[in-house]
Amino acid sequence: MTNSMSAYPKPRVLAVVTGLSGILLLYLGVLLILAGGSLYYMVAGITLLVCCVLRFRGDHRGSQLYGTFLPTIWLIGANGRKNCDLVILFATSFSFL
Repeated sequence: MTNSMSAYPKPRVLAVVTGLSGILLLYLGVLLILAGGSLYYMVAGITLLVCCVLRFRGDHRGSQLYGTFLPTIWLIGANGRKNCDLVILFATSFSFL
Protein backbone atom coordinates (compact mmCIF):
# COMPACT_ATOMS: atom_id res chain seq x y z
CA MET A 1 0.00 0.00 0.00
CA THR A 2 1.41 3.37 -1.00
CA ASN A 3 0.92 6.63 0.75
CA SER A 4 0.98 8.94 -2.27
CA MET A 5 -1.28 11.91 -2.87
CA SER A 6 -2.42 10.49 -6.23
CA ALA A 7 -4.07 7.54 -4.46
CA TYR A 8 -6.36 9.91 -2.56
CA PRO A 9 -9.59 10.61 -4.48
CA LYS A 10 -10.37 14.24 -5.18
CA PRO A 11 -13.56 15.49 -3.48
CA ARG A 12 -15.29 16.49 -6.70
CA VAL A 13 -18.87 16.13 -5.44
CA LEU A 14 -18.18 18.59 -2.63
CA ALA A 15 -16.51 20.93 -5.12
CA VAL A 16 -19.56 20.87 -7.39
CA VAL A 17 -21.95 21.56 -4.50
CA THR A 18 -19.70 24.42 -3.34
CA GLY A 19 -19.61 25.80 -6.87
CA LEU A 20 -23.38 25.72 -7.26
CA SER A 21 -23.75 27.49 -3.92
CA GLY A 22 -21.20 30.05 -5.04
CA ILE A 23 -23.03 30.75 -8.30
CA LEU A 24 -26.30 31.21 -6.41
CA LEU A 25 -24.74 33.50 -3.82
CA LEU A 26 -22.97 35.53 -6.49
CA TYR A 27 -26.15 35.99 -8.52
CA LEU A 28 -28.31 36.90 -5.54
CA GLY A 29 -25.52 39.09 -4.15
CA VAL A 30 -25.45 41.13 -7.35
CA LEU A 31 -29.23 41.52 -7.17
CA LEU A 32 -28.91 42.64 -3.57
CA ILE A 33 -26.23 45.20 -4.46
CA LEU A 34 -28.43 46.57 -7.24
CA ALA A 35 -31.18 46.98 -4.64
CA GLY A 36 -28.80 48.91 -2.38
CA GLY A 37 -27.82 46.09 -0.06
CA SER A 38 -24.65 44.57 1.33
CA LEU A 39 -21.59 43.36 -0.58
CA TYR A 40 -21.25 40.30 1.64
CA TYR A 41 -23.17 37.83 -0.50
CA MET A 42 -21.32 38.75 -3.69
CA VAL A 43 -17.94 38.41 -1.97
CA ALA A 44 -19.02 35.14 -0.38
CA GLY A 45 -20.16 33.82 -3.77
CA ILE A 46 -16.82 34.68 -5.37
CA THR A 47 -15.00 33.05 -2.47
CA LEU A 48 -17.07 29.88 -2.82
CA LEU A 49 -16.31 29.74 -6.53
CA VAL A 50 -12.58 30.01 -5.83
CA CYS A 51 -12.95 27.26 -3.20
CA CYS A 52 -14.78 25.15 -5.78
CA VAL A 53 -11.98 25.44 -8.33
CA LEU A 54 -9.31 24.66 -5.75
CA ARG A 55 -11.22 21.69 -4.33
CA PHE A 56 -11.99 20.31 -7.79
CA ARG A 57 -8.28 20.34 -8.57
CA GLY A 58 -7.61 18.52 -5.30
CA ASP A 59 -5.81 21.47 -3.71
CA HIS A 60 -6.09 21.58 0.08
CA ARG A 61 -6.04 25.39 0.03
CA GLY A 62 -9.70 25.32 -0.99
CA SER A 63 -10.64 23.94 2.40
CA GLN A 64 -8.38 26.40 4.19
CA LEU A 65 -9.90 29.31 2.29
CA TYR A 66 -13.40 28.06 3.08
CA GLY A 67 -12.55 27.66 6.77
CA THR A 68 -10.86 31.02 7.27
CA PHE A 69 -12.10 33.59 4.81
CA LEU A 70 -15.84 32.93 4.83
CA PRO A 71 -16.28 33.22 8.63
CA THR A 72 -14.08 36.31 8.59
CA ILE A 73 -16.15 38.18 6.02
CA TRP A 74 -19.34 37.00 7.72
CA LEU A 75 -18.18 38.43 11.04
CA ILE A 76 -17.08 41.69 9.46
CA GLY A 77 -20.43 41.99 7.68
CA ALA A 78 -22.41 41.19 10.82
CA ASN A 79 -20.45 43.38 13.24
CA GLY A 80 -19.23 46.17 11.04
CA ARG A 81 -15.54 45.78 12.03
CA LYS A 82 -16.15 47.31 15.43
CA ASN A 83 -16.15 44.28 17.68
CA CYS A 84 -13.18 42.76 19.48
CA ASP A 85 -14.44 39.36 18.30
CA LEU A 86 -12.61 40.12 15.07
CA VAL A 87 -9.27 39.87 16.86
CA ILE A 88 -10.21 36.48 18.28
CA LEU A 89 -11.44 35.26 14.90
CA PHE A 90 -8.32 36.39 13.06
CA ALA A 91 -6.04 34.85 15.68
CA THR A 92 -7.79 31.50 15.61
CA SER A 93 -8.49 31.34 11.88
CA PHE A 94 -5.07 32.22 10.62
CA SER A 95 -3.25 30.09 13.17
CA PHE A 96 -4.39 27.04 11.18
CA LEU A 97 -2.74 28.18 7.94
